[in-house]
Amino acid sequence: MYRQSLINDPFSSLTADYQECADNLSYTFFSLIGSALGTLDLIIPLSIVLTLFLLAIYQNITGNQIPETYSREERESSLTAFATTLLLARDARRIEHTTNSFEAI
Repeated sequence: MYRQSLINDPFSSLTADYQECADNLSYTFFSLIGSALGTLDLIIPLSIVLTLFLLAIYQNITGNQIPETYSREERESSLTAFATTLLLARDARRIEHTTNSFEAI
């Protein structure tokens, strides 16, 4: 009996009013471009990682390695020179900051 009353008098309308959407050409075009760019944002990094992985496997299987272009001594001397330059730049900023603070007094 309760079931029959729900069928006869439902809580809400059983039919809905739908609107037909007719997108214009520019909206459709930009929507397609956005979808394609989203797909590319996923495909490009994955293809780069896959390529690097395949190159590493190729190098391990064939024994073809990228030749080392710099010797250990050259790398250490360049790192020492770089570290010295960074420390000199840091000290120059400290001296500049100290002189600027004394000028304010």
